[in-house]
Amino acid sequence: MSKADSIHMQDKKNVPSWLKVVISLAALAAVAVCLAIYFTQDLVKTAEGQLTAIRSRDFSRAYYEYTAKDFKAATSLEAFTEFVKTHPALLNNASANFNERTIENSVGTLHGTLVSKDNGVTPIEYKFVKEGDAWKVLSMRLIPTGAMSTGIDGPRISELVQPVEAQLSAFRSNDVAKAYFGYVSKDFQETTPLKSFREFVQNYPILTKHESATFSDGSIEGKQGTIEAILHGDGISSTVEYKLVKNDGKWKIWSMRLNLPTEANSRTASASEVDEITAPVEALLAYLRAGDYTRAYYEDASREFQSATSLDSFRDFIKAYPALTQHKSVAFENPSVQKDSATIVALLTSPSGTTPVEYQLIRHSGNGNQWKVWSLQVLSKGSGTANAPAFNTADLINVIEAQLTALRSHDVSKAYYAYTSRDFQKSTSPSAFERFVQTHPVLSDNKVANFSNLAFKNEVGTFQGSLTAVNNQTIPVEYDLVYEDGKWRILSLQLLPEGGAPQSSSRGRDNNVAVNNDESSPKSKTYARSAASAIDLSRLVIGIDLDKDGHIRAASRRFNPGSGDLHVDLYVRNGQPTDTVELIMEHLDTKTRVPPVETRVEDSGDSILSFIFTPPAQGWPRGHYRIIARGNNGREKVEEFRVD
Repeated sequence: MSKADSIHMQDKKNVPSWLKVVISLAALAAVAVCLAIYFTQDLVKTAEGQLTAIRSRDFSRAYYEYTAKDFKAATSLEAFTEFVKTHPALLNNASANFNERTIENSVGTLHGTLVSKDNGVTPIEYKFVKEGDAWKVLSMRLIPTGAMSTGIDGPRISELVQPVEAQLSAFRSNDVAKAYFGYVSKDFQETTPLKSFREFVQNYPILTKHESATFSDGSIEGKQGTIEAILHGDGISSTVEYKLVKNDGKWKIWSMRLNLPTEANSRTASASEVDEITAPVEALLAYLRAGDYTRAYYEDASREFQSATSLDSFRDFIKAYPALTQHKSVAFENPSVQKDSATIVALLTSPSGTTPVEYQLIRHSGNGNQWKVWSLQVLSKGSGTANAPAFNTADLINVIEAQLTALRSHDVSKAYYAYTSRDFQKSTSPSAFERFVQTHPVLSDNKVANFSNLAFKNEVGTFQGSLTAVNNQTIPVEYDLVYEDGKWRILSLQLLPEGGAPQSSSRGRDNNVAVNNDESSPKSKTYARSAASAIDLSRLVIGIDLDKDGHIRAASRRFNPGSGDLHVDLYVRNGQPTDTVELIMEHLDTKTRVPPVETRVEDSGDSILSFIFTPPAQGWPRGHYRIIARGNNGREKVEEFRVD
């Protein structure tokens, strides 16, 4: 070994031990940094994707594609957009740097800075949660230097508690005027005068005599909030449900409802009990439809209701909700009984949609042992269980119309992310959907949408109808919808130009789909005709006056007990001799029905099927009727009429 070699080896052996430790720690630190960057790169990808969407002013995409479900539950698209627009650092962002990245307890966090187009630098904090395989924004917070942080994140429940606590404090001080003028909204004051409010408070001593209050179940969506206050006093507890709105930037009470004390033996009502419970509700609604508020108030409302609410206040309340007087049909759900109290929800269907109204009823000797209405509350649309609800035409139509409204506003991102299902989005990318919309101007230039021929099978609702563009071009269309995450979503969308093959943007369906591989098209699917029955029930007409061909000359929806035979014409399209149609007449007030009448289609193509209903010897019973026509493929057509 040479001298040089021996000197070199000697130097290496004499490296201090502390230096070895430093070298080792530095190596471990480098590995840790690399691992942290690797495992958090998806957080950065989500944040940068959202910032890019904001930069291009696509707020719908920034909201729907990148934020978590909890974020959306607490913050509406409108509130998110307003937040972004009022913070130039976000709105005009040019780039972002994230120097702190962590994932702890399934929550990811990024700390960094935004660089704006004018070279301004603003600290920002992101928090994320994982939904499926993707990280979604749970909160985003800007931290301007020398100022309090501003952000948009989970429910700001304390904002709702403050006005409610202040009102309850005024109640305890017996200052009803302050509780009214200081904390309730303009809408509340317009529908409920101070006198009626004072009567309401006097009727429920728990409001003024409670010793403490706790809060739960709060939520904020845009400029609306809800929260429950549980009042404790004299060994009992009562719950008050509050709805709040923003007036001039401040939360104000829009409604308050004191619930009946719940009992341990609460149970679903039996069939006979449902009949007893719905009777006063149906009677009250019948009077409201006739404009007779006085009889509705005195005959079907309880003494407690009348003590808390004057007739004038009741009338003002009814006028504030047109569905209570203009509904065309009523359905009931969620009946429950707790000894001498009960609750039930009435679904009122009117031209503007379906409005759920919750009724609470009581029964005691003072009411002649009859059920009477104790309270009624108009619920917000869309409230319901996590499972698919009873099939409701209005709920599905509302989704389709909302998407068409977004397309008319050229907000394709909202139309895609807000209203289509997960299966739709798996098979059709945002860019493919956008190309599909661009290829079919009737979607974005639509002015009228008509839907009929409703069917519901295997938890999929199907509508057929037509879209009419501003140039008066009309295109047949078909939608499939599924119930997902508590809301109806569009599963497929098919345009059916006459004389051409159907064109659609959707997920595939077994046995009747062929994929269009033309890359110049929007990667849509082209549907072939299903082998199942294609019979459509396009129109159902009721009347008593016939023309020379034996068809109804003039349709009507109002008859009298002596009207005689009622004729029904059912217009059928695409019928085949193998098809059958069933007709059912129901008397809704008594929940009775005429035995179903079934007939077979005689000819292929379009035809008119005629039916005759003969009255009892004493004439048609007065009340509300419904006729349901149902094809052998599940398609239905429904019409209602009255006998007065």
